[in-house]
Amino acid sequence: MKNVFKKLYSVLRPFLEPGTAPLLFVTGLILLNIISNAVYELFKNLFDAPVRILLIAAGLLALFLITYALVRRIFKPELTVTDLTPRRGLIGLVSQGRLSDIPVSASISFHEPALTHCWFITSKQPPSEPGSPPVGEGEPFNSAWKNTQELIARLQGKVKFVQAVEIDPENPEEIFSAVDEIYSVARRAGLRSEDIVADFTGGTKTMSISMVLACTPAGRAVEYMKPRRFLPDGRADSKAGSDPKLVDLSFLIRTDASE
Repeated sequence: MKNVFKKLYSVLRPFLEPGTAPLLFVTGLILLNIISNAVYELFKNLFDAPVRILLIAAGLLALFLITYALVRRIFKPELTVTDLTPRRGLIGLVSQGRLSDIPVSASISFHEPALTHCWFITSKQPPSEPGSPPVGEGEPFNSAWKNTQELIARLQGKVKFVQAVEIDPENPEEIFSAVDEIYSVARRAGLRSEDIVADFTGGTKTMSISMVLACTPAGRAVEYMKPRRFLPDGRADSKAGSDPKLVDLSFLIRTDASE
């Protein structure tokens, strides 16, 4: 029952709160005015007494306000984090660094049993790579672009589709549009929004925020990789691994995607 009320509130929210969708709010006011005039005429014909009509209208208004306040109090917006199962589609933000340490590598490992389509959002190829470490010090510290190429090579032949999407990591409009376009491409490939998850753990802060905003339409899911252990300096211990956590954004705008 609670989920039913939450869905109903999400549908009515643009008409009730001007900050959510101003155009819909104004439209709602106009329609409400038309409906109120029609209700007044109905009451006038039924009761034919202005004082009685006023009392009934005031009572109904009070009942509506009390009900609305209770619904908001009981079903107030809340962010929830849960576990998830592997998805067919993955959108990942690729970081610079050692390939095995970046969050998207762990995300791929988790989703790989079900993965069929994968998109990597990355910065463009830099003039030069950071270079290999001294002998015996492990993997090279790669650019995000180089890590993307290695991830694509790793998935070739294992998934139906894999693609790199190059963006300016500090341009939120470009990143937002890139994520939105990926969902359109996925739909044409036969994937539903619910089949895909977007991992916002890697990349710059601008990339992460832009990805989350692009995933607020209904049906789009986001995850982050939660480290299992941390080093003394506060950094995640990549050797311990990490687990994906689904972040429920349904309390946000919750409009349908333009697909």
